[in-house]
Amino acid sequence: MKKFVTVLLTVIMCLALFACGNADIPSGDVVPDGEIERPGDGGTSGEDNDADKEPDGDNDPDDNKDPEEDKEQDGDKDSDGDKDPGGDKEPDDGDDTPEEKYAKVVIMSGQSNMLGCTYFQHLSAQNVGAERYGRVSGEFGSVKILNDKEAKSIDDFVPVKAGQGNVPRDKRLCFGPELGMAEILSQKYPDETVYLIKVAYGGTSLYESWRTKSRPGGEAYCSFLLRTYAQSGIKVLSDVGLNPKVVGFCWMQGEADCEWSREAESKAYLSNLTTFVTDMRSEFNGYALDGKTMNFIDAYISDSPSWTFYKNVNNAKREFSNKDTHNYLLDTLAPDLAEKGVAGLIYSREEGDPLHYDSVSMLKLGNMFADAITYICG
Repeated sequence: MKKFVTVLLTVIMCLALFACGNADIPSGDVVPDGEIERPGDGGTSGEDNDADKEPDGDNDPDDNKDPEEDKEQDGDKDSDGDKDPGGDKEPDDGDDTPEEKYAKVVIMSGQSNMLGCTYFQHLSAQNVGAERYGRVSGEFGSVKILNDKEAKSIDDFVPVKAGQGNVPRDKRLCFGPELGMAEILSQKYPDETVYLIKVAYGGTSLYESWRTKSRPGGEAYCSFLLRTYAQSGIKVLSDVGLNPKVVGFCWMQGEADCEWSREAESKAYLSNLTTFVTDMRSEFNGYALDGKTMNFIDAYISDSPSWTFYKNVNNAKREFSNKDTHNYLLDTLAPDLAEKGVAGLIYSREEGDPLHYDSVSMLKLGNMFADAITYICG
């Protein structure tokens, strides 16, 4: 009997131990560290190094935005941003959004250094090299321009070449930034056609000639032509199914606002530029590259003695460029741009002209605008 009781107690103890060893853990009380869900993670991870995991839309505000999320939401192409930072992860073809195809459109406006009063005859194999001279002496078939006219058909966009600037009385060929722009853009995008729309007039001031709808006095004629011609060009591109996107609005202007008798106009430049760009964005933001805000690319005017208050205008340009990430400013006063050892783009060297850039400098100005466009587009 004693032996039977001993055996029975042993069995009961074993059953009790077995039951305790398989008791359920209340859900949520204990979770392994690797599965802790942190606010904003959008999932679980045991990694402390965020660079090793794919970022999500709620990551730290100091980090860069996730380019893949932008791409899915907006359909935008982010420069160098469509690669997964987590290089060990195999790409999921099923999640890829096809890249939107569009036609690059660049609006060009301003006064005479955008119009182009530089004489092509001063370019030569000696000052730009034989290969480059041969290149800019011909046509750029992949970069086409609508030059100061209302577009009726796609044929109104013609290949960029010398002679699309001002037309002087002696009929010599003049050119503006379009030639240097075409030089760069044709190399950067050899399998595309880039479309330029140029509406520029010499001697015109922002204070008066480029007054927009929101300014007292209403819209001036130059601004009306700019809107009309640019919209007509965009429309004909849309009509043939090219999905035009205004990748940049290039502005070369300000000289007429800072002549010796126009100190007040030079001091009003920031206010007038702000209103001008705001109104132009209202007109063209629907065609902006990101679908929201058109990129504005400005440039310093020269320090020619003819522009007495040029510092007021350039200071305004700099202040405006700092207001928005879609504003860009080209430093045309930097050293070694057109010639080593010389500060800024050069004027007065050809034709005794203190108002307009010389031929090498005008090519460089176009190159600078094009470099800004390629930076924006990636």
